[in-house]
Amino acid sequence: MLVFGGWYDTDDEFTLSGDQQLARRVAWPGIVKYNGGYSEYMYVPSYRFLIPAHGIEDLAAASVLTDAGLTPYRAIKKLKPYVSPDDYVAVVGLGGLGIFGAQYVKSILAAKAIMVDVRDEPLEMIPKIVKLENSDLLLNARKVDVVKEIMKATGGKGVRAVVDFVGSTKTLETYLKVLDTKGIYVLVGLHSNVGPPIPIQAMVTKEITIIGSLWGNIKELYEVVDLAKRSTIRYREVVGKIKLEDIMMAFEKLERGEVFGRFVITP
Repeated sequence: MLVFGGWYDTDDEFTLSGDQQLARRVAWPGIVKYNGGYSEYMYVPSYRFLIPAHGIEDLAAASVLTDAGLTPYRAIKKLKPYVSPDDYVAVVGLGGLGIFGAQYVKSILAAKAIMVDVRDEPLEMIPKIVKLENSDLLLNARKVDVVKEIMKATGGKGVRAVVDFVGSTKTLETYLKVLDTKGIYVLVGLHSNVGPPIPIQAMVTKEITIIGSLWGNIKELYEVVDLAKRSTIRYREVVGKIKLEDIMMAFEKLERGEVFGRFVITP
């Protein structure tokens, strides 16, 4: 079994419509109300939060599907009505979420992808995980002028969509500039509490849309697990396993930005 983490004890308009993670009284296990984030066992208050994982290989590694796999899945699904295979989608930030986001852009949207990070390691790993085409682009934002490179790759039009897994003032300032007319900016990352001033003129004259995307719901997690079972997405390659006694080392690596993908704590 895998465990959906958006627990709630009272139904409201969001849980009844299927978006349980938006419940007004949501409780995050191991963080809010329910203890056990680093326990070998923890109490799950309802069967509805249990997701069958028969056929999944490496259940410990697959545990990241409930967060790192689910969050970008919902964000990318929001783009399906707007993006065609001829469009470019920029994936900003190739950490634990973005590495899955890049896979979904290629597998779900079948779009052209521009994948951006400030580290070489994830950019070097992407071709080993995602089947790339000649039109796809990998950019290190510390080494190149990303706005210039993106506009060049898109023939000066810009991208149809940006999925921002960083969510900083810098990323918003930068990647709002590369959106084409009627472009969609999906904001997932929460690096900054306050962003840059809204580019009012561009938003109005180009009909740009900025939307937020929070985690995912139970139905979407079932869909992610199905994709993993069919090997449509790859997860084991982006998971490092850490013994519980080494957890402080894991925190230190996270703080230094030395973690590719996700860590899973094992007994």
